[in-house]
Amino acid sequence: MNSMLRQPRGLAKIGALALVFLLSFSLYGLYCINTVTEVKINGPHYKRIIQGKDIIADVLPPPEYLIESYLTAFEMMHAGDSAESAGLEARLARLGADYRDRHAHWAAALTEGELGRILLEESYRPGLAMLGAIDSQFLPALHAGDKVLAATVLDVTIKREYQLHRRLIDSVVALAKVRNRDDEARAAVVVRSRIYGQIAVGLFLLILLVFFSAYVIQNVEPAQAGADYPRDAPATRA
Repeated sequence: MNSMLRQPRGLAKIGALALVFLLSFSLYGLYCINTVTEVKINGPHYKRIIQGKDIIADVLPPPEYLIESYLTAFEMMHAGDSAESAGLEARLARLGADYRDRHAHWAAALTEGELGRILLEESYRPGLAMLGAIDSQFLPALHAGDKVLAATVLDVTIKREYQLHRRLIDSVVALAKVRNRDDEARAAVVVRSRIYGQIAVGLFLLILLVFFSAYVIQNVEPAQAGADYPRDAPATRA
């Protein structure tokens, strides 16, 4: 090592090595910052994912909200034949099963505060009451050919439970929007602090590397100067 440092190009090699290290570290730091910027909350990838979810939410009926079951019951009142009625009844059964499945999912995943209470308890009670009225009163009346009774059940019991369910689901939506806004704000603060932290750590390491390189160079220069002095010069006579 000492012999390499005493060679004429030793100092240049160390300087070039330090420069390469500095450039590599700087590029890595910029890449990390760019990556965080790309995937952060409200970044381009995040916005694209949210946009896709919003499109699906706008065009598909939500399984945890019984609007499609309510509309299907109305369709059954005006079904043209038994085949159409059977298809609508099968859809009602599927929608009811989907509703219960999603409720079980959210019961396990959402265990916090007012949002969970309204979704999992308050809106669930009228939802179950509505489905129960469909199964125990509305469908039997249709099967018996009593459309007057079926219409009464639909216009009174089912409609009442659905409207209560709907009001509570509206409250869930409002609470979820507030929670999402708060979560996005907190995530933005975390991302911003991490970016500043990356910059601070990068500057610290850069300064440390500069001082280390200066220290190495200062120790190389005396060795280089000693190597350049001719050892076999004749002694000066008095």
